Amino acid sequence: MLALGGDAGWQEVGWTGMALGGSGLAGWLWRVWKVWQDAQAQQEARQRRAALRAARRERALQERARRRTQKAAKAQAAKRQAEARSHQQQAQRLRAAQEAARRSQQEQEIAADVAWLRALPDAELVQELAATFAQRGLHALPSDPEAPFDLYLQDATGALVAVARCVPSERVAGVVDVRAVEAWRQDAGAQLAYLVARAGFAPAAVALVRDMPITLVEAYLLAHWRRSPEKDAVE
Repeated sequence: MLALGGDAGWQEVGWTGMALGGSGLAGWLWRVWKVWQDAQAQQEARQRRAALRAARRERALQERARRRTQKAAKAQAAKRQAEARSHQQQAQRLRAAQEAARRSQQEQEIAADVAWLRALPDAELVQELAATFAQRGLHALPSDPEAPFDLYLQDATGALVAVARCVPSERVAGVVDVRAVEAWRQDAGAQLAYLVARAGFAPAAVALVRDMPITLVEAYLLAHWRRSPEKDAVE
């Protein structure tokens, strides 16, 4: 009002007051704006911090979920491996039990055959021996009517490949028997000789044949041959 009055002095005072008031108003407005700006900046900072915390929580949740999934997958894989090992072990135990049962049955059958062979008369043993060699691919022929316990063994072509001699059932074969069958083998021109003695062999006879092409056949081996025939018995 003073600035609009007619007196020049009061107008100057009025304008000065208006200038001072405007300056104060401007300062107050700037401070208000600054306070608002600071409040906005703080709010934005709080929002950024909240967003970062939310992002960290989300990543933590995702990481825990990933670890749980990975742990569950590992546990499932371990379970499958354990089940596979268990099945494999059960199958192995079953096969082992079946093999043991088969071997036990085979041993019982061979033991019965051994008892039967030992009780067999000598003449019938020669016939059984000829049949066993026939199963193994060798044809047996009597060597001499005066030597009923001796056999020539021929292959499929009719060539002589081995000789076989049976020792009487009551006698253990010794060094004399080994030397005699070896001399016969050489005279006949055979590759091998078989000496069959159901009562067994003297230790000296066993030691003697180590460097000779002679196979010592006792009742157990003969029973095994009868159960497991093989072709080409002569090697």
